[in-house]
Amino acid sequence: MAAALEDLGIAQGESGVAALDRALVLYDKVSAAHDAGRVRARLRALGVRRRLGSGERPDRGWEAMTASELAVAQLVAQGYTNRAVAEQLFVSPHTVNAHLRHVFASSA
Repeated sequence: MAAALEDLGIAQGESGVAALDRALVLYDKVSAAHDAGRVRARLRALGVRRRLGSGERPDRGWEAMTASELAVAQLVAQGYTNRAVAEQLFVSPHTVNAHLRHVFASSA
């Protein structure tokens, strides 16, 4: 469903923001960080920035990390550089650094 909504949003061009928004919510719901990152990049290209937030998170441990932070941590653990992680997840290297700071803080 999310992929179909993403395709619809792409096909609609500038008027496809609503479809891309719905795709982003669905990707986020199933922790598809790579796909959500791609949709966020498409929305940014249209001048739209979206952040999805869920309820309260613990301060420490795996549960304290977002799906995006976990995706970054997994790629870094596999040996990817920060720049390679950024390209893989369609985010900036600064975003990767911010996620890693939170990952390290959560594990301390």
